Order: sequence, then C-alpha cells, then structure tokens
Amino acid sequence: MPISSHSDTAWTGRHDGDGPEHARWHQAVQVVAGPRDAAADPASDHVALLGFRSEEGVRRNRGRVGAADGPAALRRALAPLALHGPLAEGTVGLHDLGDAETVGEDLEAGQAAAAALTSAALDRAGSRLAVVLGGGHGTAWSSYLGLVGSGLGPRAGQRWGC
Repeated sequence: MPISSHSDTAWTGRHDGDGPEHARWHQAVQVVAGPRDAAADPASDHVALLGFRSEEGVRRNRGRVGAADGPAALRRALAPLALHGPLAEGTVGLHDLGDAETVGEDLEAGQAAAAALTSAALDRAGSRLAVVLGGGHGTAWSSYLGLVGSGLGPRAGQRWGC
C-alpha cells in the first residue's frame, strides 16, 4: 500500500506565546508514524488528518495537473492559522497520519491505499473526525470506501442519506 509520511517541516510557523490564546495549528499537530502509532496516544480524543496525493483522475479527465501537491499545500496553509476551542486548549488533539498516494497511473490502487488509511483513521481509539486533504476529486471515492470499510460503515438494514 503506497503510504508515505511527510516532513514535519510542513507544520512550522511563528510562536506568539504559550497558552490557548496563542495556539496555532503548527503547535498542536502531532505527526504520527501511522494510524497505529502508539506514541501518539491514540486513545485520547483527536482529529486525524491524512492526505491523498493523486492527480491521475485529473490527468484522465484532461484537467490541469498539480493536484498531488494539494495535501502539502493545505498543511502549509493551515500551519500558521490560529486555533480555537478544544483544539487550542489541548482537550482534542490533532494527529497527522501522513499521505496515501497514487503511483504512476494506478489511480485505483492509490484510492485503495487512501481508503485503507481513512478506515484506520476512523477506527482509531479516540478518533472524533478524519479529514482527508487532497487536491482532486479522487478523494471522494476513496473517502467513501474508507468510511464503508471502517467500523462506522453501514450495518445490514441501515440506510445512509435520504
């Protein structure tokens, strides 16, 4: 499964002081080696962030490539922003689980890898939410597959939506 971690350098920024009134994303995010990294205290309440680096769907639809850079660009954009509420107070953590990626033209394998990472993120003890960072529409199908494959997926006789 093509899963890659990323550099901690995405989560950098200025330091205005200590305490929740000065909290910024880069100060709160904990980079996790993978969804089952015990060092990240997965039992604590947290929001999981994961990326899906892929532009194969964009390429197949003759769009402008560059979507694979989306997760890194989003991390850089989020890093200096202020945090508020439980995230700033540290009562809910932010865990960055790395990226799934499409290798070459194998979009389906990339989506399967992203789905597996999404399922693992949703099934982590303490997980309150999993947010997929991406740049193309390929994240929609992989996110759906990840939800269905997780313990939160539909049970027999249940319906989702309307």
